[in-house]
Amino acid sequence: VIQRLAGYLRRELHNPSKLLIPVMHWYDDQRVWLSDRVAAADFLSRAGMPDIPAENDLLQRAAQLSWEDRASLAEMLARRRELTAARALLAPAWAQVRVEGRRAVLPVVASTRYFYFWSRVRPAARLLTATLAVDPGHPLVGPLVETVAQRGRAESSWWDTQDYASAVEALARYDTYRRQAA
Repeated sequence: VIQRLAGYLRRELHNPSKLLIPVMHWYDDQRVWLSDRVAAADFLSRAGMPDIPAENDLLQRAAQLSWEDRASLAEMLARRRELTAARALLAPAWAQVRVEGRRAVLPVVASTRYFYFWSRVRPAARLLTATLAVDPGHPLVGPLVETVAQRGRAESSWWDTQDYASAVEALARYDTYRRQAA
């Protein structure tokens, strides 16, 4: 199943088909189209079947990617040991994060989502996982962990599956790095 899904995603990355779905008007927005490409390339990278040409194409379009998608792309680049390019993608995000107390405060643009699967937690979680992949000793790791872990207590709204999945993945990744460092 994973192989077939990977084959489908690879074909769509290189020869996209016209979508005939109820939300197809969203795909007139370049950010939505690019976000789907980032998600497909990320799946392939995580599955151990990276599509290097697609990743390189996304890297050339980095300025058009959302804040969150640039963090995902940086993590993909880190998986293939392209740490210089990954750091360059993350540097603007790191520069926009403020530390207040023990928490990292992300810029408003980081939480702006323009399509489905919006999450209040995922931008901080994505930045955390990308930072751990690129520079696990970065001074923002601790404040980002605190932000991801405390986000639910700091806000009165409910979490959804996107929030929980993002937080669990990022905190599990942090725990793995923490245990390996001990």
